[in-house]
Amino acid sequence: MMLSNIKKTLNNDIEIPLLQLGTWELGDRTADAVYEALKSGYRGIDCASIYFNEKEVGKGIQRFLNETSTPRSDIFVLSKLYNNSHRREDVEKALDVTLSDLQLDYLDGYIIHWPAAFKQSPDNRAHIPQDEDGVIINDDVPYRETYEAMEDLLETKKVRSIGVSNLTVDQLKDVLSYARVKPAILQVEIHPRLPQNNLVEFAQSYNITVEGYSPFGNANVLYKQEEQLLEDAVLKKIAVKHNVTPSSIITSWVISRGIVTLPRSSNVEHIVANQQQVKLDSEDFAKISALANNTRYCDLSELCGVIFFADEKSPSQIEYQSKESVRERVKKAKTA
Repeated sequence: MMLSNIKKTLNNDIEIPLLQLGTWELGDRTADAVYEALKSGYRGIDCASIYFNEKEVGKGIQRFLNETSTPRSDIFVLSKLYNNSHRREDVEKALDVTLSDLQLDYLDGYIIHWPAAFKQSPDNRAHIPQDEDGVIINDDVPYRETYEAMEDLLETKKVRSIGVSNLTVDQLKDVLSYARVKPAILQVEIHPRLPQNNLVEFAQSYNITVEGYSPFGNANVLYKQEEQLLEDAVLKKIAVKHNVTPSSIITSWVISRGIVTLPRSSNVEHIVANQQQVKLDSEDFAKISALANNTRYCDLSELCGVIFFADEKSPSQIEYQSKESVRERVKKAKTA
């Protein structure tokens, strides 16, 4: 069986594919990549307004639907509410922009992208507002207000499932303390160097489906360029053993944990290869799991002016990433 055919059921009884195409940083190949992924068997597409390519994602989806007569209901499409639409009155407006760009009537999943609020956008499109120093302008919006507005979206039938992203265990506990509708989805960074075992176990204990982005670690050029995860000797050896690529080993490892994985690629060969299912034995699984070293590649604390994942940081790191520290460094850089 191809990984793209494996599904699980969310806590609202909606099925979700365990393999989905990530669409961040696909550039001018976005529409073609989405089309080729769907054509090759993918039935899940992950996108976001801040990726600035949802119109292209929509073109790829519509091309596939029109050429194949595949029902829209066969494809799980998820998007994300960005930081400058956290106010209650802006949540549905931002959703409407995304739906228009994607040329869809509804989303299968809609989640809050980051637990941070920015200054409102005048047109409800994702943007990054900056002050005269080049530092992001934040907004004082309680996360509860945003989540409750997401719950209200379910009544509009424009979204089928709601969820959250980039939260810690304590933050997820807080959401659960007031949620009328339990999140169906939690999306976080997950790869062999950052398995997030405690968070995954906690979310799954509440029947919240975990989605792992950046499954190939630092494959994206925007991340730290230490040794590429896909070049790791352990993964390459296991890949040779099963006659597949290291990427197939990783996607199989993630899915074997009951986690949705979101590999991104615009290369047709890679898109196809990432669907290959590998039955990992206990020795394989143990070797992959042993690669964990708590390396997180996606931490936007300094960019957003909000300390994310504070529970895993030292006081000195928190101070360095604080908004005032960032402001001072930006000022020095401008006058240097």
